[in-house]
Amino acid sequence: MMPFFLHTDIIEDLYSPRTAAMDFVSELVRKRGKGNLQKFIQFIVEIFMRYNEASIEVKPYRQKDGALLAIGTLCDRLKQTDPYKAELERMLVQHVFPEFSSHVGHLRAKAAWVAGQYAHITFSDQDNFRKAMHCVISGLRDPELPVRVDSVFALRSFVEACKDLDEIRPILPQLLDEFFKLMGEVENEDLVFTLETIVDRFGEEMAPYALGLCQSLAAAFWRCMASSEADDEVEDSGALAAVGCLRALSTILESISSLPHLFIQIEPTLLPILRRMLTSDGQDVYEEVLEIVSYLTFYSPTISLDMWSLWPLMMEALNDWAIDFFENILVPLDNYISRGTEHFVTCKDPDYQQSLWKGLSSVMTDQNMEDSDIVPAPKLIEVFFQNCKGQVDHWVEPYLRLTIDRLRRAEKPYLKSLLVQVIANVFYYNPSLTLAMLHKLGVATEIFNLWFVMLQQVKKSGKRVNFKREHDKKVCCLGLTSLIGLPANHIPAEALERIFKATLELLVAYKEQVA
Repeated sequence: MMPFFLHTDIIEDLYSPRTAAMDFVSELVRKRGKGNLQKFIQFIVEIFMRYNEASIEVKPYRQKDGALLAIGTLCDRLKQTDPYKAELERMLVQHVFPEFSSHVGHLRAKAAWVAGQYAHITFSDQDNFRKAMHCVISGLRDPELPVRVDSVFALRSFVEACKDLDEIRPILPQLLDEFFKLMGEVENEDLVFTLETIVDRFGEEMAPYALGLCQSLAAAFWRCMASSEADDEVEDSGALAAVGCLRALSTILESISSLPHLFIQIEPTLLPILRRMLTSDGQDVYEEVLEIVSYLTFYSPTISLDMWSLWPLMMEALNDWAIDFFENILVPLDNYISRGTEHFVTCKDPDYQQSLWKGLSSVMTDQNMEDSDIVPAPKLIEVFFQNCKGQVDHWVEPYLRLTIDRLRRAEKPYLKSLLVQVIANVFYYNPSLTLAMLHKLGVATEIFNLWFVMLQQVKKSGKRVNFKREHDKKVCCLGLTSLIGLPANHIPAEALERIFKATLELLVAYKEQVA
């Protein structure tokens, strides 16, 4: 059976009498509430009373539906306004909750929706909250699809507001079963957002269901994509639901982060999504996809060869169109280098070192790139030299040349600090090789003078202009102290004295910062 797609079309919404009525009521009480709110609430109460007094054959069902819609629409105002805020629980018990068992489907749906709007109020009787939540949960099994969907929407608020998760914990497996069924029927972002909230609240307790949830979300994601591609009218809603699926997948991965063996099981389900959406097809969801790659490369026991196959896709995107996502791409690339160092260094087909160089040199030599655009580049060079110590000597000169060239053009203090930290990292990697290379390039005096000047620069307030973070100070200390261990004839005594002084000042500043 083809899935039923529930969505709101923005153009249709403009001409919807229901939306117009909601907007009118909202504007009426916002702009002229003092004279009209009381009258309007009295009008609603009269509808409720007529409904209660009428026999079942002549009950004004449509008026009751409209009155419930109005009460839900005015939720934020009523929760803040005397005397209404004190009467909300009684109103819900008398006029909303009875409709959970109505024989009229649209009233069951509206009862669930209104209950969700008010789930966060303080209930004087927790039994009322409990009963409403269980009615909403029962609504997930309602024969009418709109009731099931509005129940999903309401359940999110109840899960957020629930103080005692033991109310939900015993029925969690059945609840998730209902979600799996619904995800096969309907593509709706509220379904995914509610599921995300449940995962967020229960954390590691979701572990037994993680694989099944990921498989269902992956299947839902592909259905959303198919719907968007097949029908222009649902493209926006399908894309929104697809983003929701990816966000929920990230939430699940985060909730099981202390259980690395589960990542091995889940990875094959997610790989097809990642392979497709790391290309230009995934521009609208690129941030969400990169977050999933980051989780898989960080928490898995090891980075699989299948996951390594994603590296070229990310670098190709970075070189082509994804510069705006450079900060997001940085995270998984860091994970690949720091957690898969041996494969990164030894593999020649593809050559990951060459691939990294191509991407970083392209970005850092581009005259059109602003300082803020290339911030992740020096961070990646730092990761490279910190993790590959003693294994990448042949890259010292190219990266030094690249860094020094960009340093001369840099204007923003933050980027200048990062670029000097690259040099500090290369010193830490191999001090004698780096010092010799700086002399070979004829820039040793220039670089040290700049470094010491930057270390001394302060604002009027006395705060540093450069190297503000704890990490910055640690990296500078590591670079400078590595020079102290060199043979005496490598560094003039005057320069060594400056290095000692700068290192001591940095250590004092670092100690004060972490104290």
